Amino acid sequence: MPDWQQIMEAHQDRLARVDTDQAAREVFVTAVGRAAALHDVAGTLAVQGLPSKMAKELMLPQITTSAQRLVSALVVCGSLNG
Repeated sequence: MPDWQQIMEAHQDRLARVDTDQAAREVFVTAVGRAAALHDVAGTLAVQGLPSKMAKELMLPQITTSAQRLVSALVVCGSLNG
């Protein structure tokens, strides 16, 4: 189980600057996903230009939404704790 508090503290500067879905995705791919040992998910989201059929098979839209929601939750929790 990831230590979300530690992840929030380690990446608080980047989380504080998240103001769009794209920014949330980028923070997940480059920091939060890897820190939470979600390497496969972060790696999949990092791939650009996947064919639409493959993206659908990998459930990329759903995974992207979940990653964005996770980062948004960390932003909110961090602002409440800060």
